[in-house]
Amino acid sequence: MDGGLADLAQVVEQQAALRRVATLVARGVPPTAVFDAVATELVRLLGADGAVVDRYEADGTITVLASSGSGLPVGTRGPLEGSPVAAQVWRTGRSVRLDRYVGGSGPLAARIRELGIRAAVGAPIVVEGRLWGLTVAAFTKQEEPMAADAEVRIAEFTDLVGTAIANAQARADLIASRTRV
Repeated sequence: MDGGLADLAQVVEQQAALRRVATLVARGVPPTAVFDAVATELVRLLGADGAVVDRYEADGTITVLASSGSGLPVGTRGPLEGSPVAAQVWRTGRSVRLDRYVGGSGPLAARIRELGIRAAVGAPIVVEGRLWGLTVAAFTKQEEPMAADAEVRIAEFTDLVGTAIANAQARADLIASRTRV
């Protein structure tokens, strides 16, 4: 396929994946189903070896809420510093790309090294103007660099995750309000 057709195919694939996730959000499915769909779509779309959706906790840790091919099971929890991508997204509030994944300390960092992760890209999940969590796509094959626009592509999915969380909270608030009345 020539460059133009390959680029067009990539855009079509991205839009189809976003539409699948947006449909889940519009249907009001539980956020966990959206998280799972996002992790799965990121692996497929970015050619990643694994992807996770993480939540930042008040105690300075992160918790894995969804995982696809990452080797990090749902519920895995570790210090923020254990994941250089999570730590940088936390500090900057922006998407982060690490073409050479090094650093981190503690059990989570040790597990990431054990999994052979060589590169990663992450994007913040913002809910009602507040940094809530992040998505991360990880790569183990150093000879296959991630797409040049990986940060932009992953960020589009995190916008949908933020919307799903905000919608679920609004529904919960509405139900609580009706219960009080």
